[in-house]
Amino acid sequence: MSSPDPDSAAHAAGTPPGSQDRLAGLERALRLVAGWMGLALTLVVLAAAWPQVGRLPTLYIAEEMLKPAAFAVFLCVVMLTNSFTVLLGRRGLLPLGILVDLVFVAIFLGFAATYVHEIAIEKAFVFPEWLRPDVDPMMRVMTGQPVWVGQMALLASLALLVMILRVWGLPLVIVAGLAGAYALFCAYSSMQGWFQGNVFLSYDLAARDPWGEIRKYLVTGDNHSLLGQFVAILLRIVLPFILLGSVFAATGGGRSLIKLAFVLTRKTRGGPAHAAVVSSSLFGTISGGPVVNVLATGVLTIPMMLRRGFTPRFSGAVEASASSGGQIMPPVMGVAAFFLANYTGVAYSLVVLAALIPALLYFLCLFMSVSFEARRLGIEPIGELPPEALMTRQDWLNLVIVFGPLAIIIAVLATEAFSVTAAGIFALLALMPLSFLDAEVRRRPAILFEALCNGAIGISRIFLIFMAVAIVDSALNSVGFPNAFGAWLADSVSQGVSIFGILLTGDAYLMVILLMTMLASLVLGMGMPTLPAYANVAIVMGASLTGLGLSLFTANMFVFYFAVASAITPPVAVGAFAAASVTGADPMRTAISAVRVGVSIFIVPFAFVFYPELLVIEPAFIADSISGARLEERPDGFDWAIFASILPRMVLAIYLLSSGLSGFDARRMPGWEIVARVVLGLLVLAVPVAVHAPAVLAAVALVALHYMWARRAAAA
Repeated sequence: MSSPDPDSAAHAAGTPPGSQDRLAGLERALRLVAGWMGLALTLVVLAAAWPQVGRLPTLYIAEEMLKPAAFAVFLCVVMLTNSFTVLLGRRGLLPLGILVDLVFVAIFLGFAATYVHEIAIEKAFVFPEWLRPDVDPMMRVMTGQPVWVGQMALLASLALLVMILRVWGLPLVIVAGLAGAYALFCAYSSMQGWFQGNVFLSYDLAARDPWGEIRKYLVTGDNHSLLGQFVAILLRIVLPFILLGSVFAATGGGRSLIKLAFVLTRKTRGGPAHAAVVSSSLFGTISGGPVVNVLATGVLTIPMMLRRGFTPRFSGAVEASASSGGQIMPPVMGVAAFFLANYTGVAYSLVVLAALIPALLYFLCLFMSVSFEARRLGIEPIGELPPEALMTRQDWLNLVIVFGPLAIIIAVLATEAFSVTAAGIFALLALMPLSFLDAEVRRRPAILFEALCNGAIGISRIFLIFMAVAIVDSALNSVGFPNAFGAWLADSVSQGVSIFGILLTGDAYLMVILLMTMLASLVLGMGMPTLPAYANVAIVMGASLTGLGLSLFTANMFVFYFAVASAITPPVAVGAFAAASVTGADPMRTAISAVRVGVSIFIVPFAFVFYPELLVIEPAFIADSISGARLEERPDGFDWAIFASILPRMVLAIYLLSSGLSGFDARRMPGWEIVARVVLGLLVLAVPVAVHAPAVLAAVALVALHYMWARRAAAA
């Protein structure tokens, strides 16, 4: 039977013959133009961020001018790469698609112009005289804000939600939409006189001046607006690292890095599984994304794990857990970590230092889980590498491409000679010539330009994420929800809260709130990138948890960890699902196995809440960032005695939990021993000495008995 003619099929679908090819060509052309546009603006932003180095000239461009330019250009890039013209053209509705594209572009350009107009009224000194409108801001105060400004802001917000839906899917839109609907409901309830005096359901300012509030929280606000603090973070800090990751991915450094991991782990039981842990931790520190990491490293590590005898489900779980952990591995920890540093006011160099011990504990857990599974399956180290994993001379050269820029980032952060933005720019500048060590780049240098264009397109997609977070932030802060919620939590601590007739106070109440925060982070992270999963919870809970005796930094690190964990947590575990697409295993079972393999990511955050010594840095002990007052429990800050106590207990806890959930150590465990190890693994982390000291002794005794029974069984 002959295959159907493509033109006939297209005609049957309502599309003229041959138009599918033309639409495909149009799509490629639009993406090409989008890449050039995005890269042009990106280079301008990088030039404006260039630090003072000796007598080299610098370019100053005010943020108030960069932000609207970024909004206009990056959203036009999004429109070009996600064109309704192409989408509807394939359904035979080409004119409608063109019209929709033009309307959206007009809305986005209109909002950018509105922002410039309104900011030029408030900050005339920033703009050249020809851009300053002839409007007296005091007259605005007396007569009220113009309606058209608020209408333009609302229209732009709706258009943003549509594009967020197209690019990032429904979950992000639901959260942003609910936050906006909540603010509108509070404003309407205040207009109607409902819920008077209820801080959570009233918005009195909006009832008196609705258009003024919309203007403030969507247009002109320095912090809480569409072009507020979040866009500033992207432009000031994150942008060079996205380009760095894009260029790195285009070179052969990633594959050589995986081969190096195989060389380092060839004599371990886990072999390729241990290599997946090592390579994903190293590769993730460049890519900063679980799905990208899984698809980049998993295509090589997963087949080798399967050949060694690991099951498809376990192989996918290891890759997903290790790839997700790349976001918590210094020195480059992904977009969300840069957001965390700016949001908490803690230098990124300190964030990197604080993340180091928790990250090492997490990857230790993965390493142990692989070892126990290898023992259970009877897999022995072979010491030999398959031909495709052997290091060549080119691979060793490619490693310079990887570690050269990383060394620059570490040096800049360690010396604090320049900002974190400068570290990213310097690393990017070093990576460009180093990329020519790759033979493929030497053969076709255009690879680098394509990588830069793809990076600019990636920046435009991430810009949409920041817009979604900005909508949530503006909506909640306009009502005052974060402050009201924080005050309610603080009052609850002093008075206690009754749950099922049990009065909870102190640490018990804190534990309940932490569990609620964990669930919120995991639920909001379902199907979402890490940044909105973290930011949406941090906006509400980050500052609120400080009323319960946590530092602002520790509270945000807690939320951040569970936002990362959402990538492997069912029912929507994007990292595990990506790994399952490579292994062919059931996605849900892969996700459940990933939780078991990476169990420490659910334990470590609770540990550093009660033991901030694990975070090492001084901000983890600061209760009030304004006064600099320390936590009541740590008036002297970092305590070496506590650090010396908790670190070995963390290692013991991870060993107990990993072996217990694997059901195997030196031999297969009976059910009671599995339960005992898991329970003891949690008890050894308890704060009271009267609890953790007996638990440590019991755990040591249990492990000793286990090995004694294993030796007897082997000798029998």
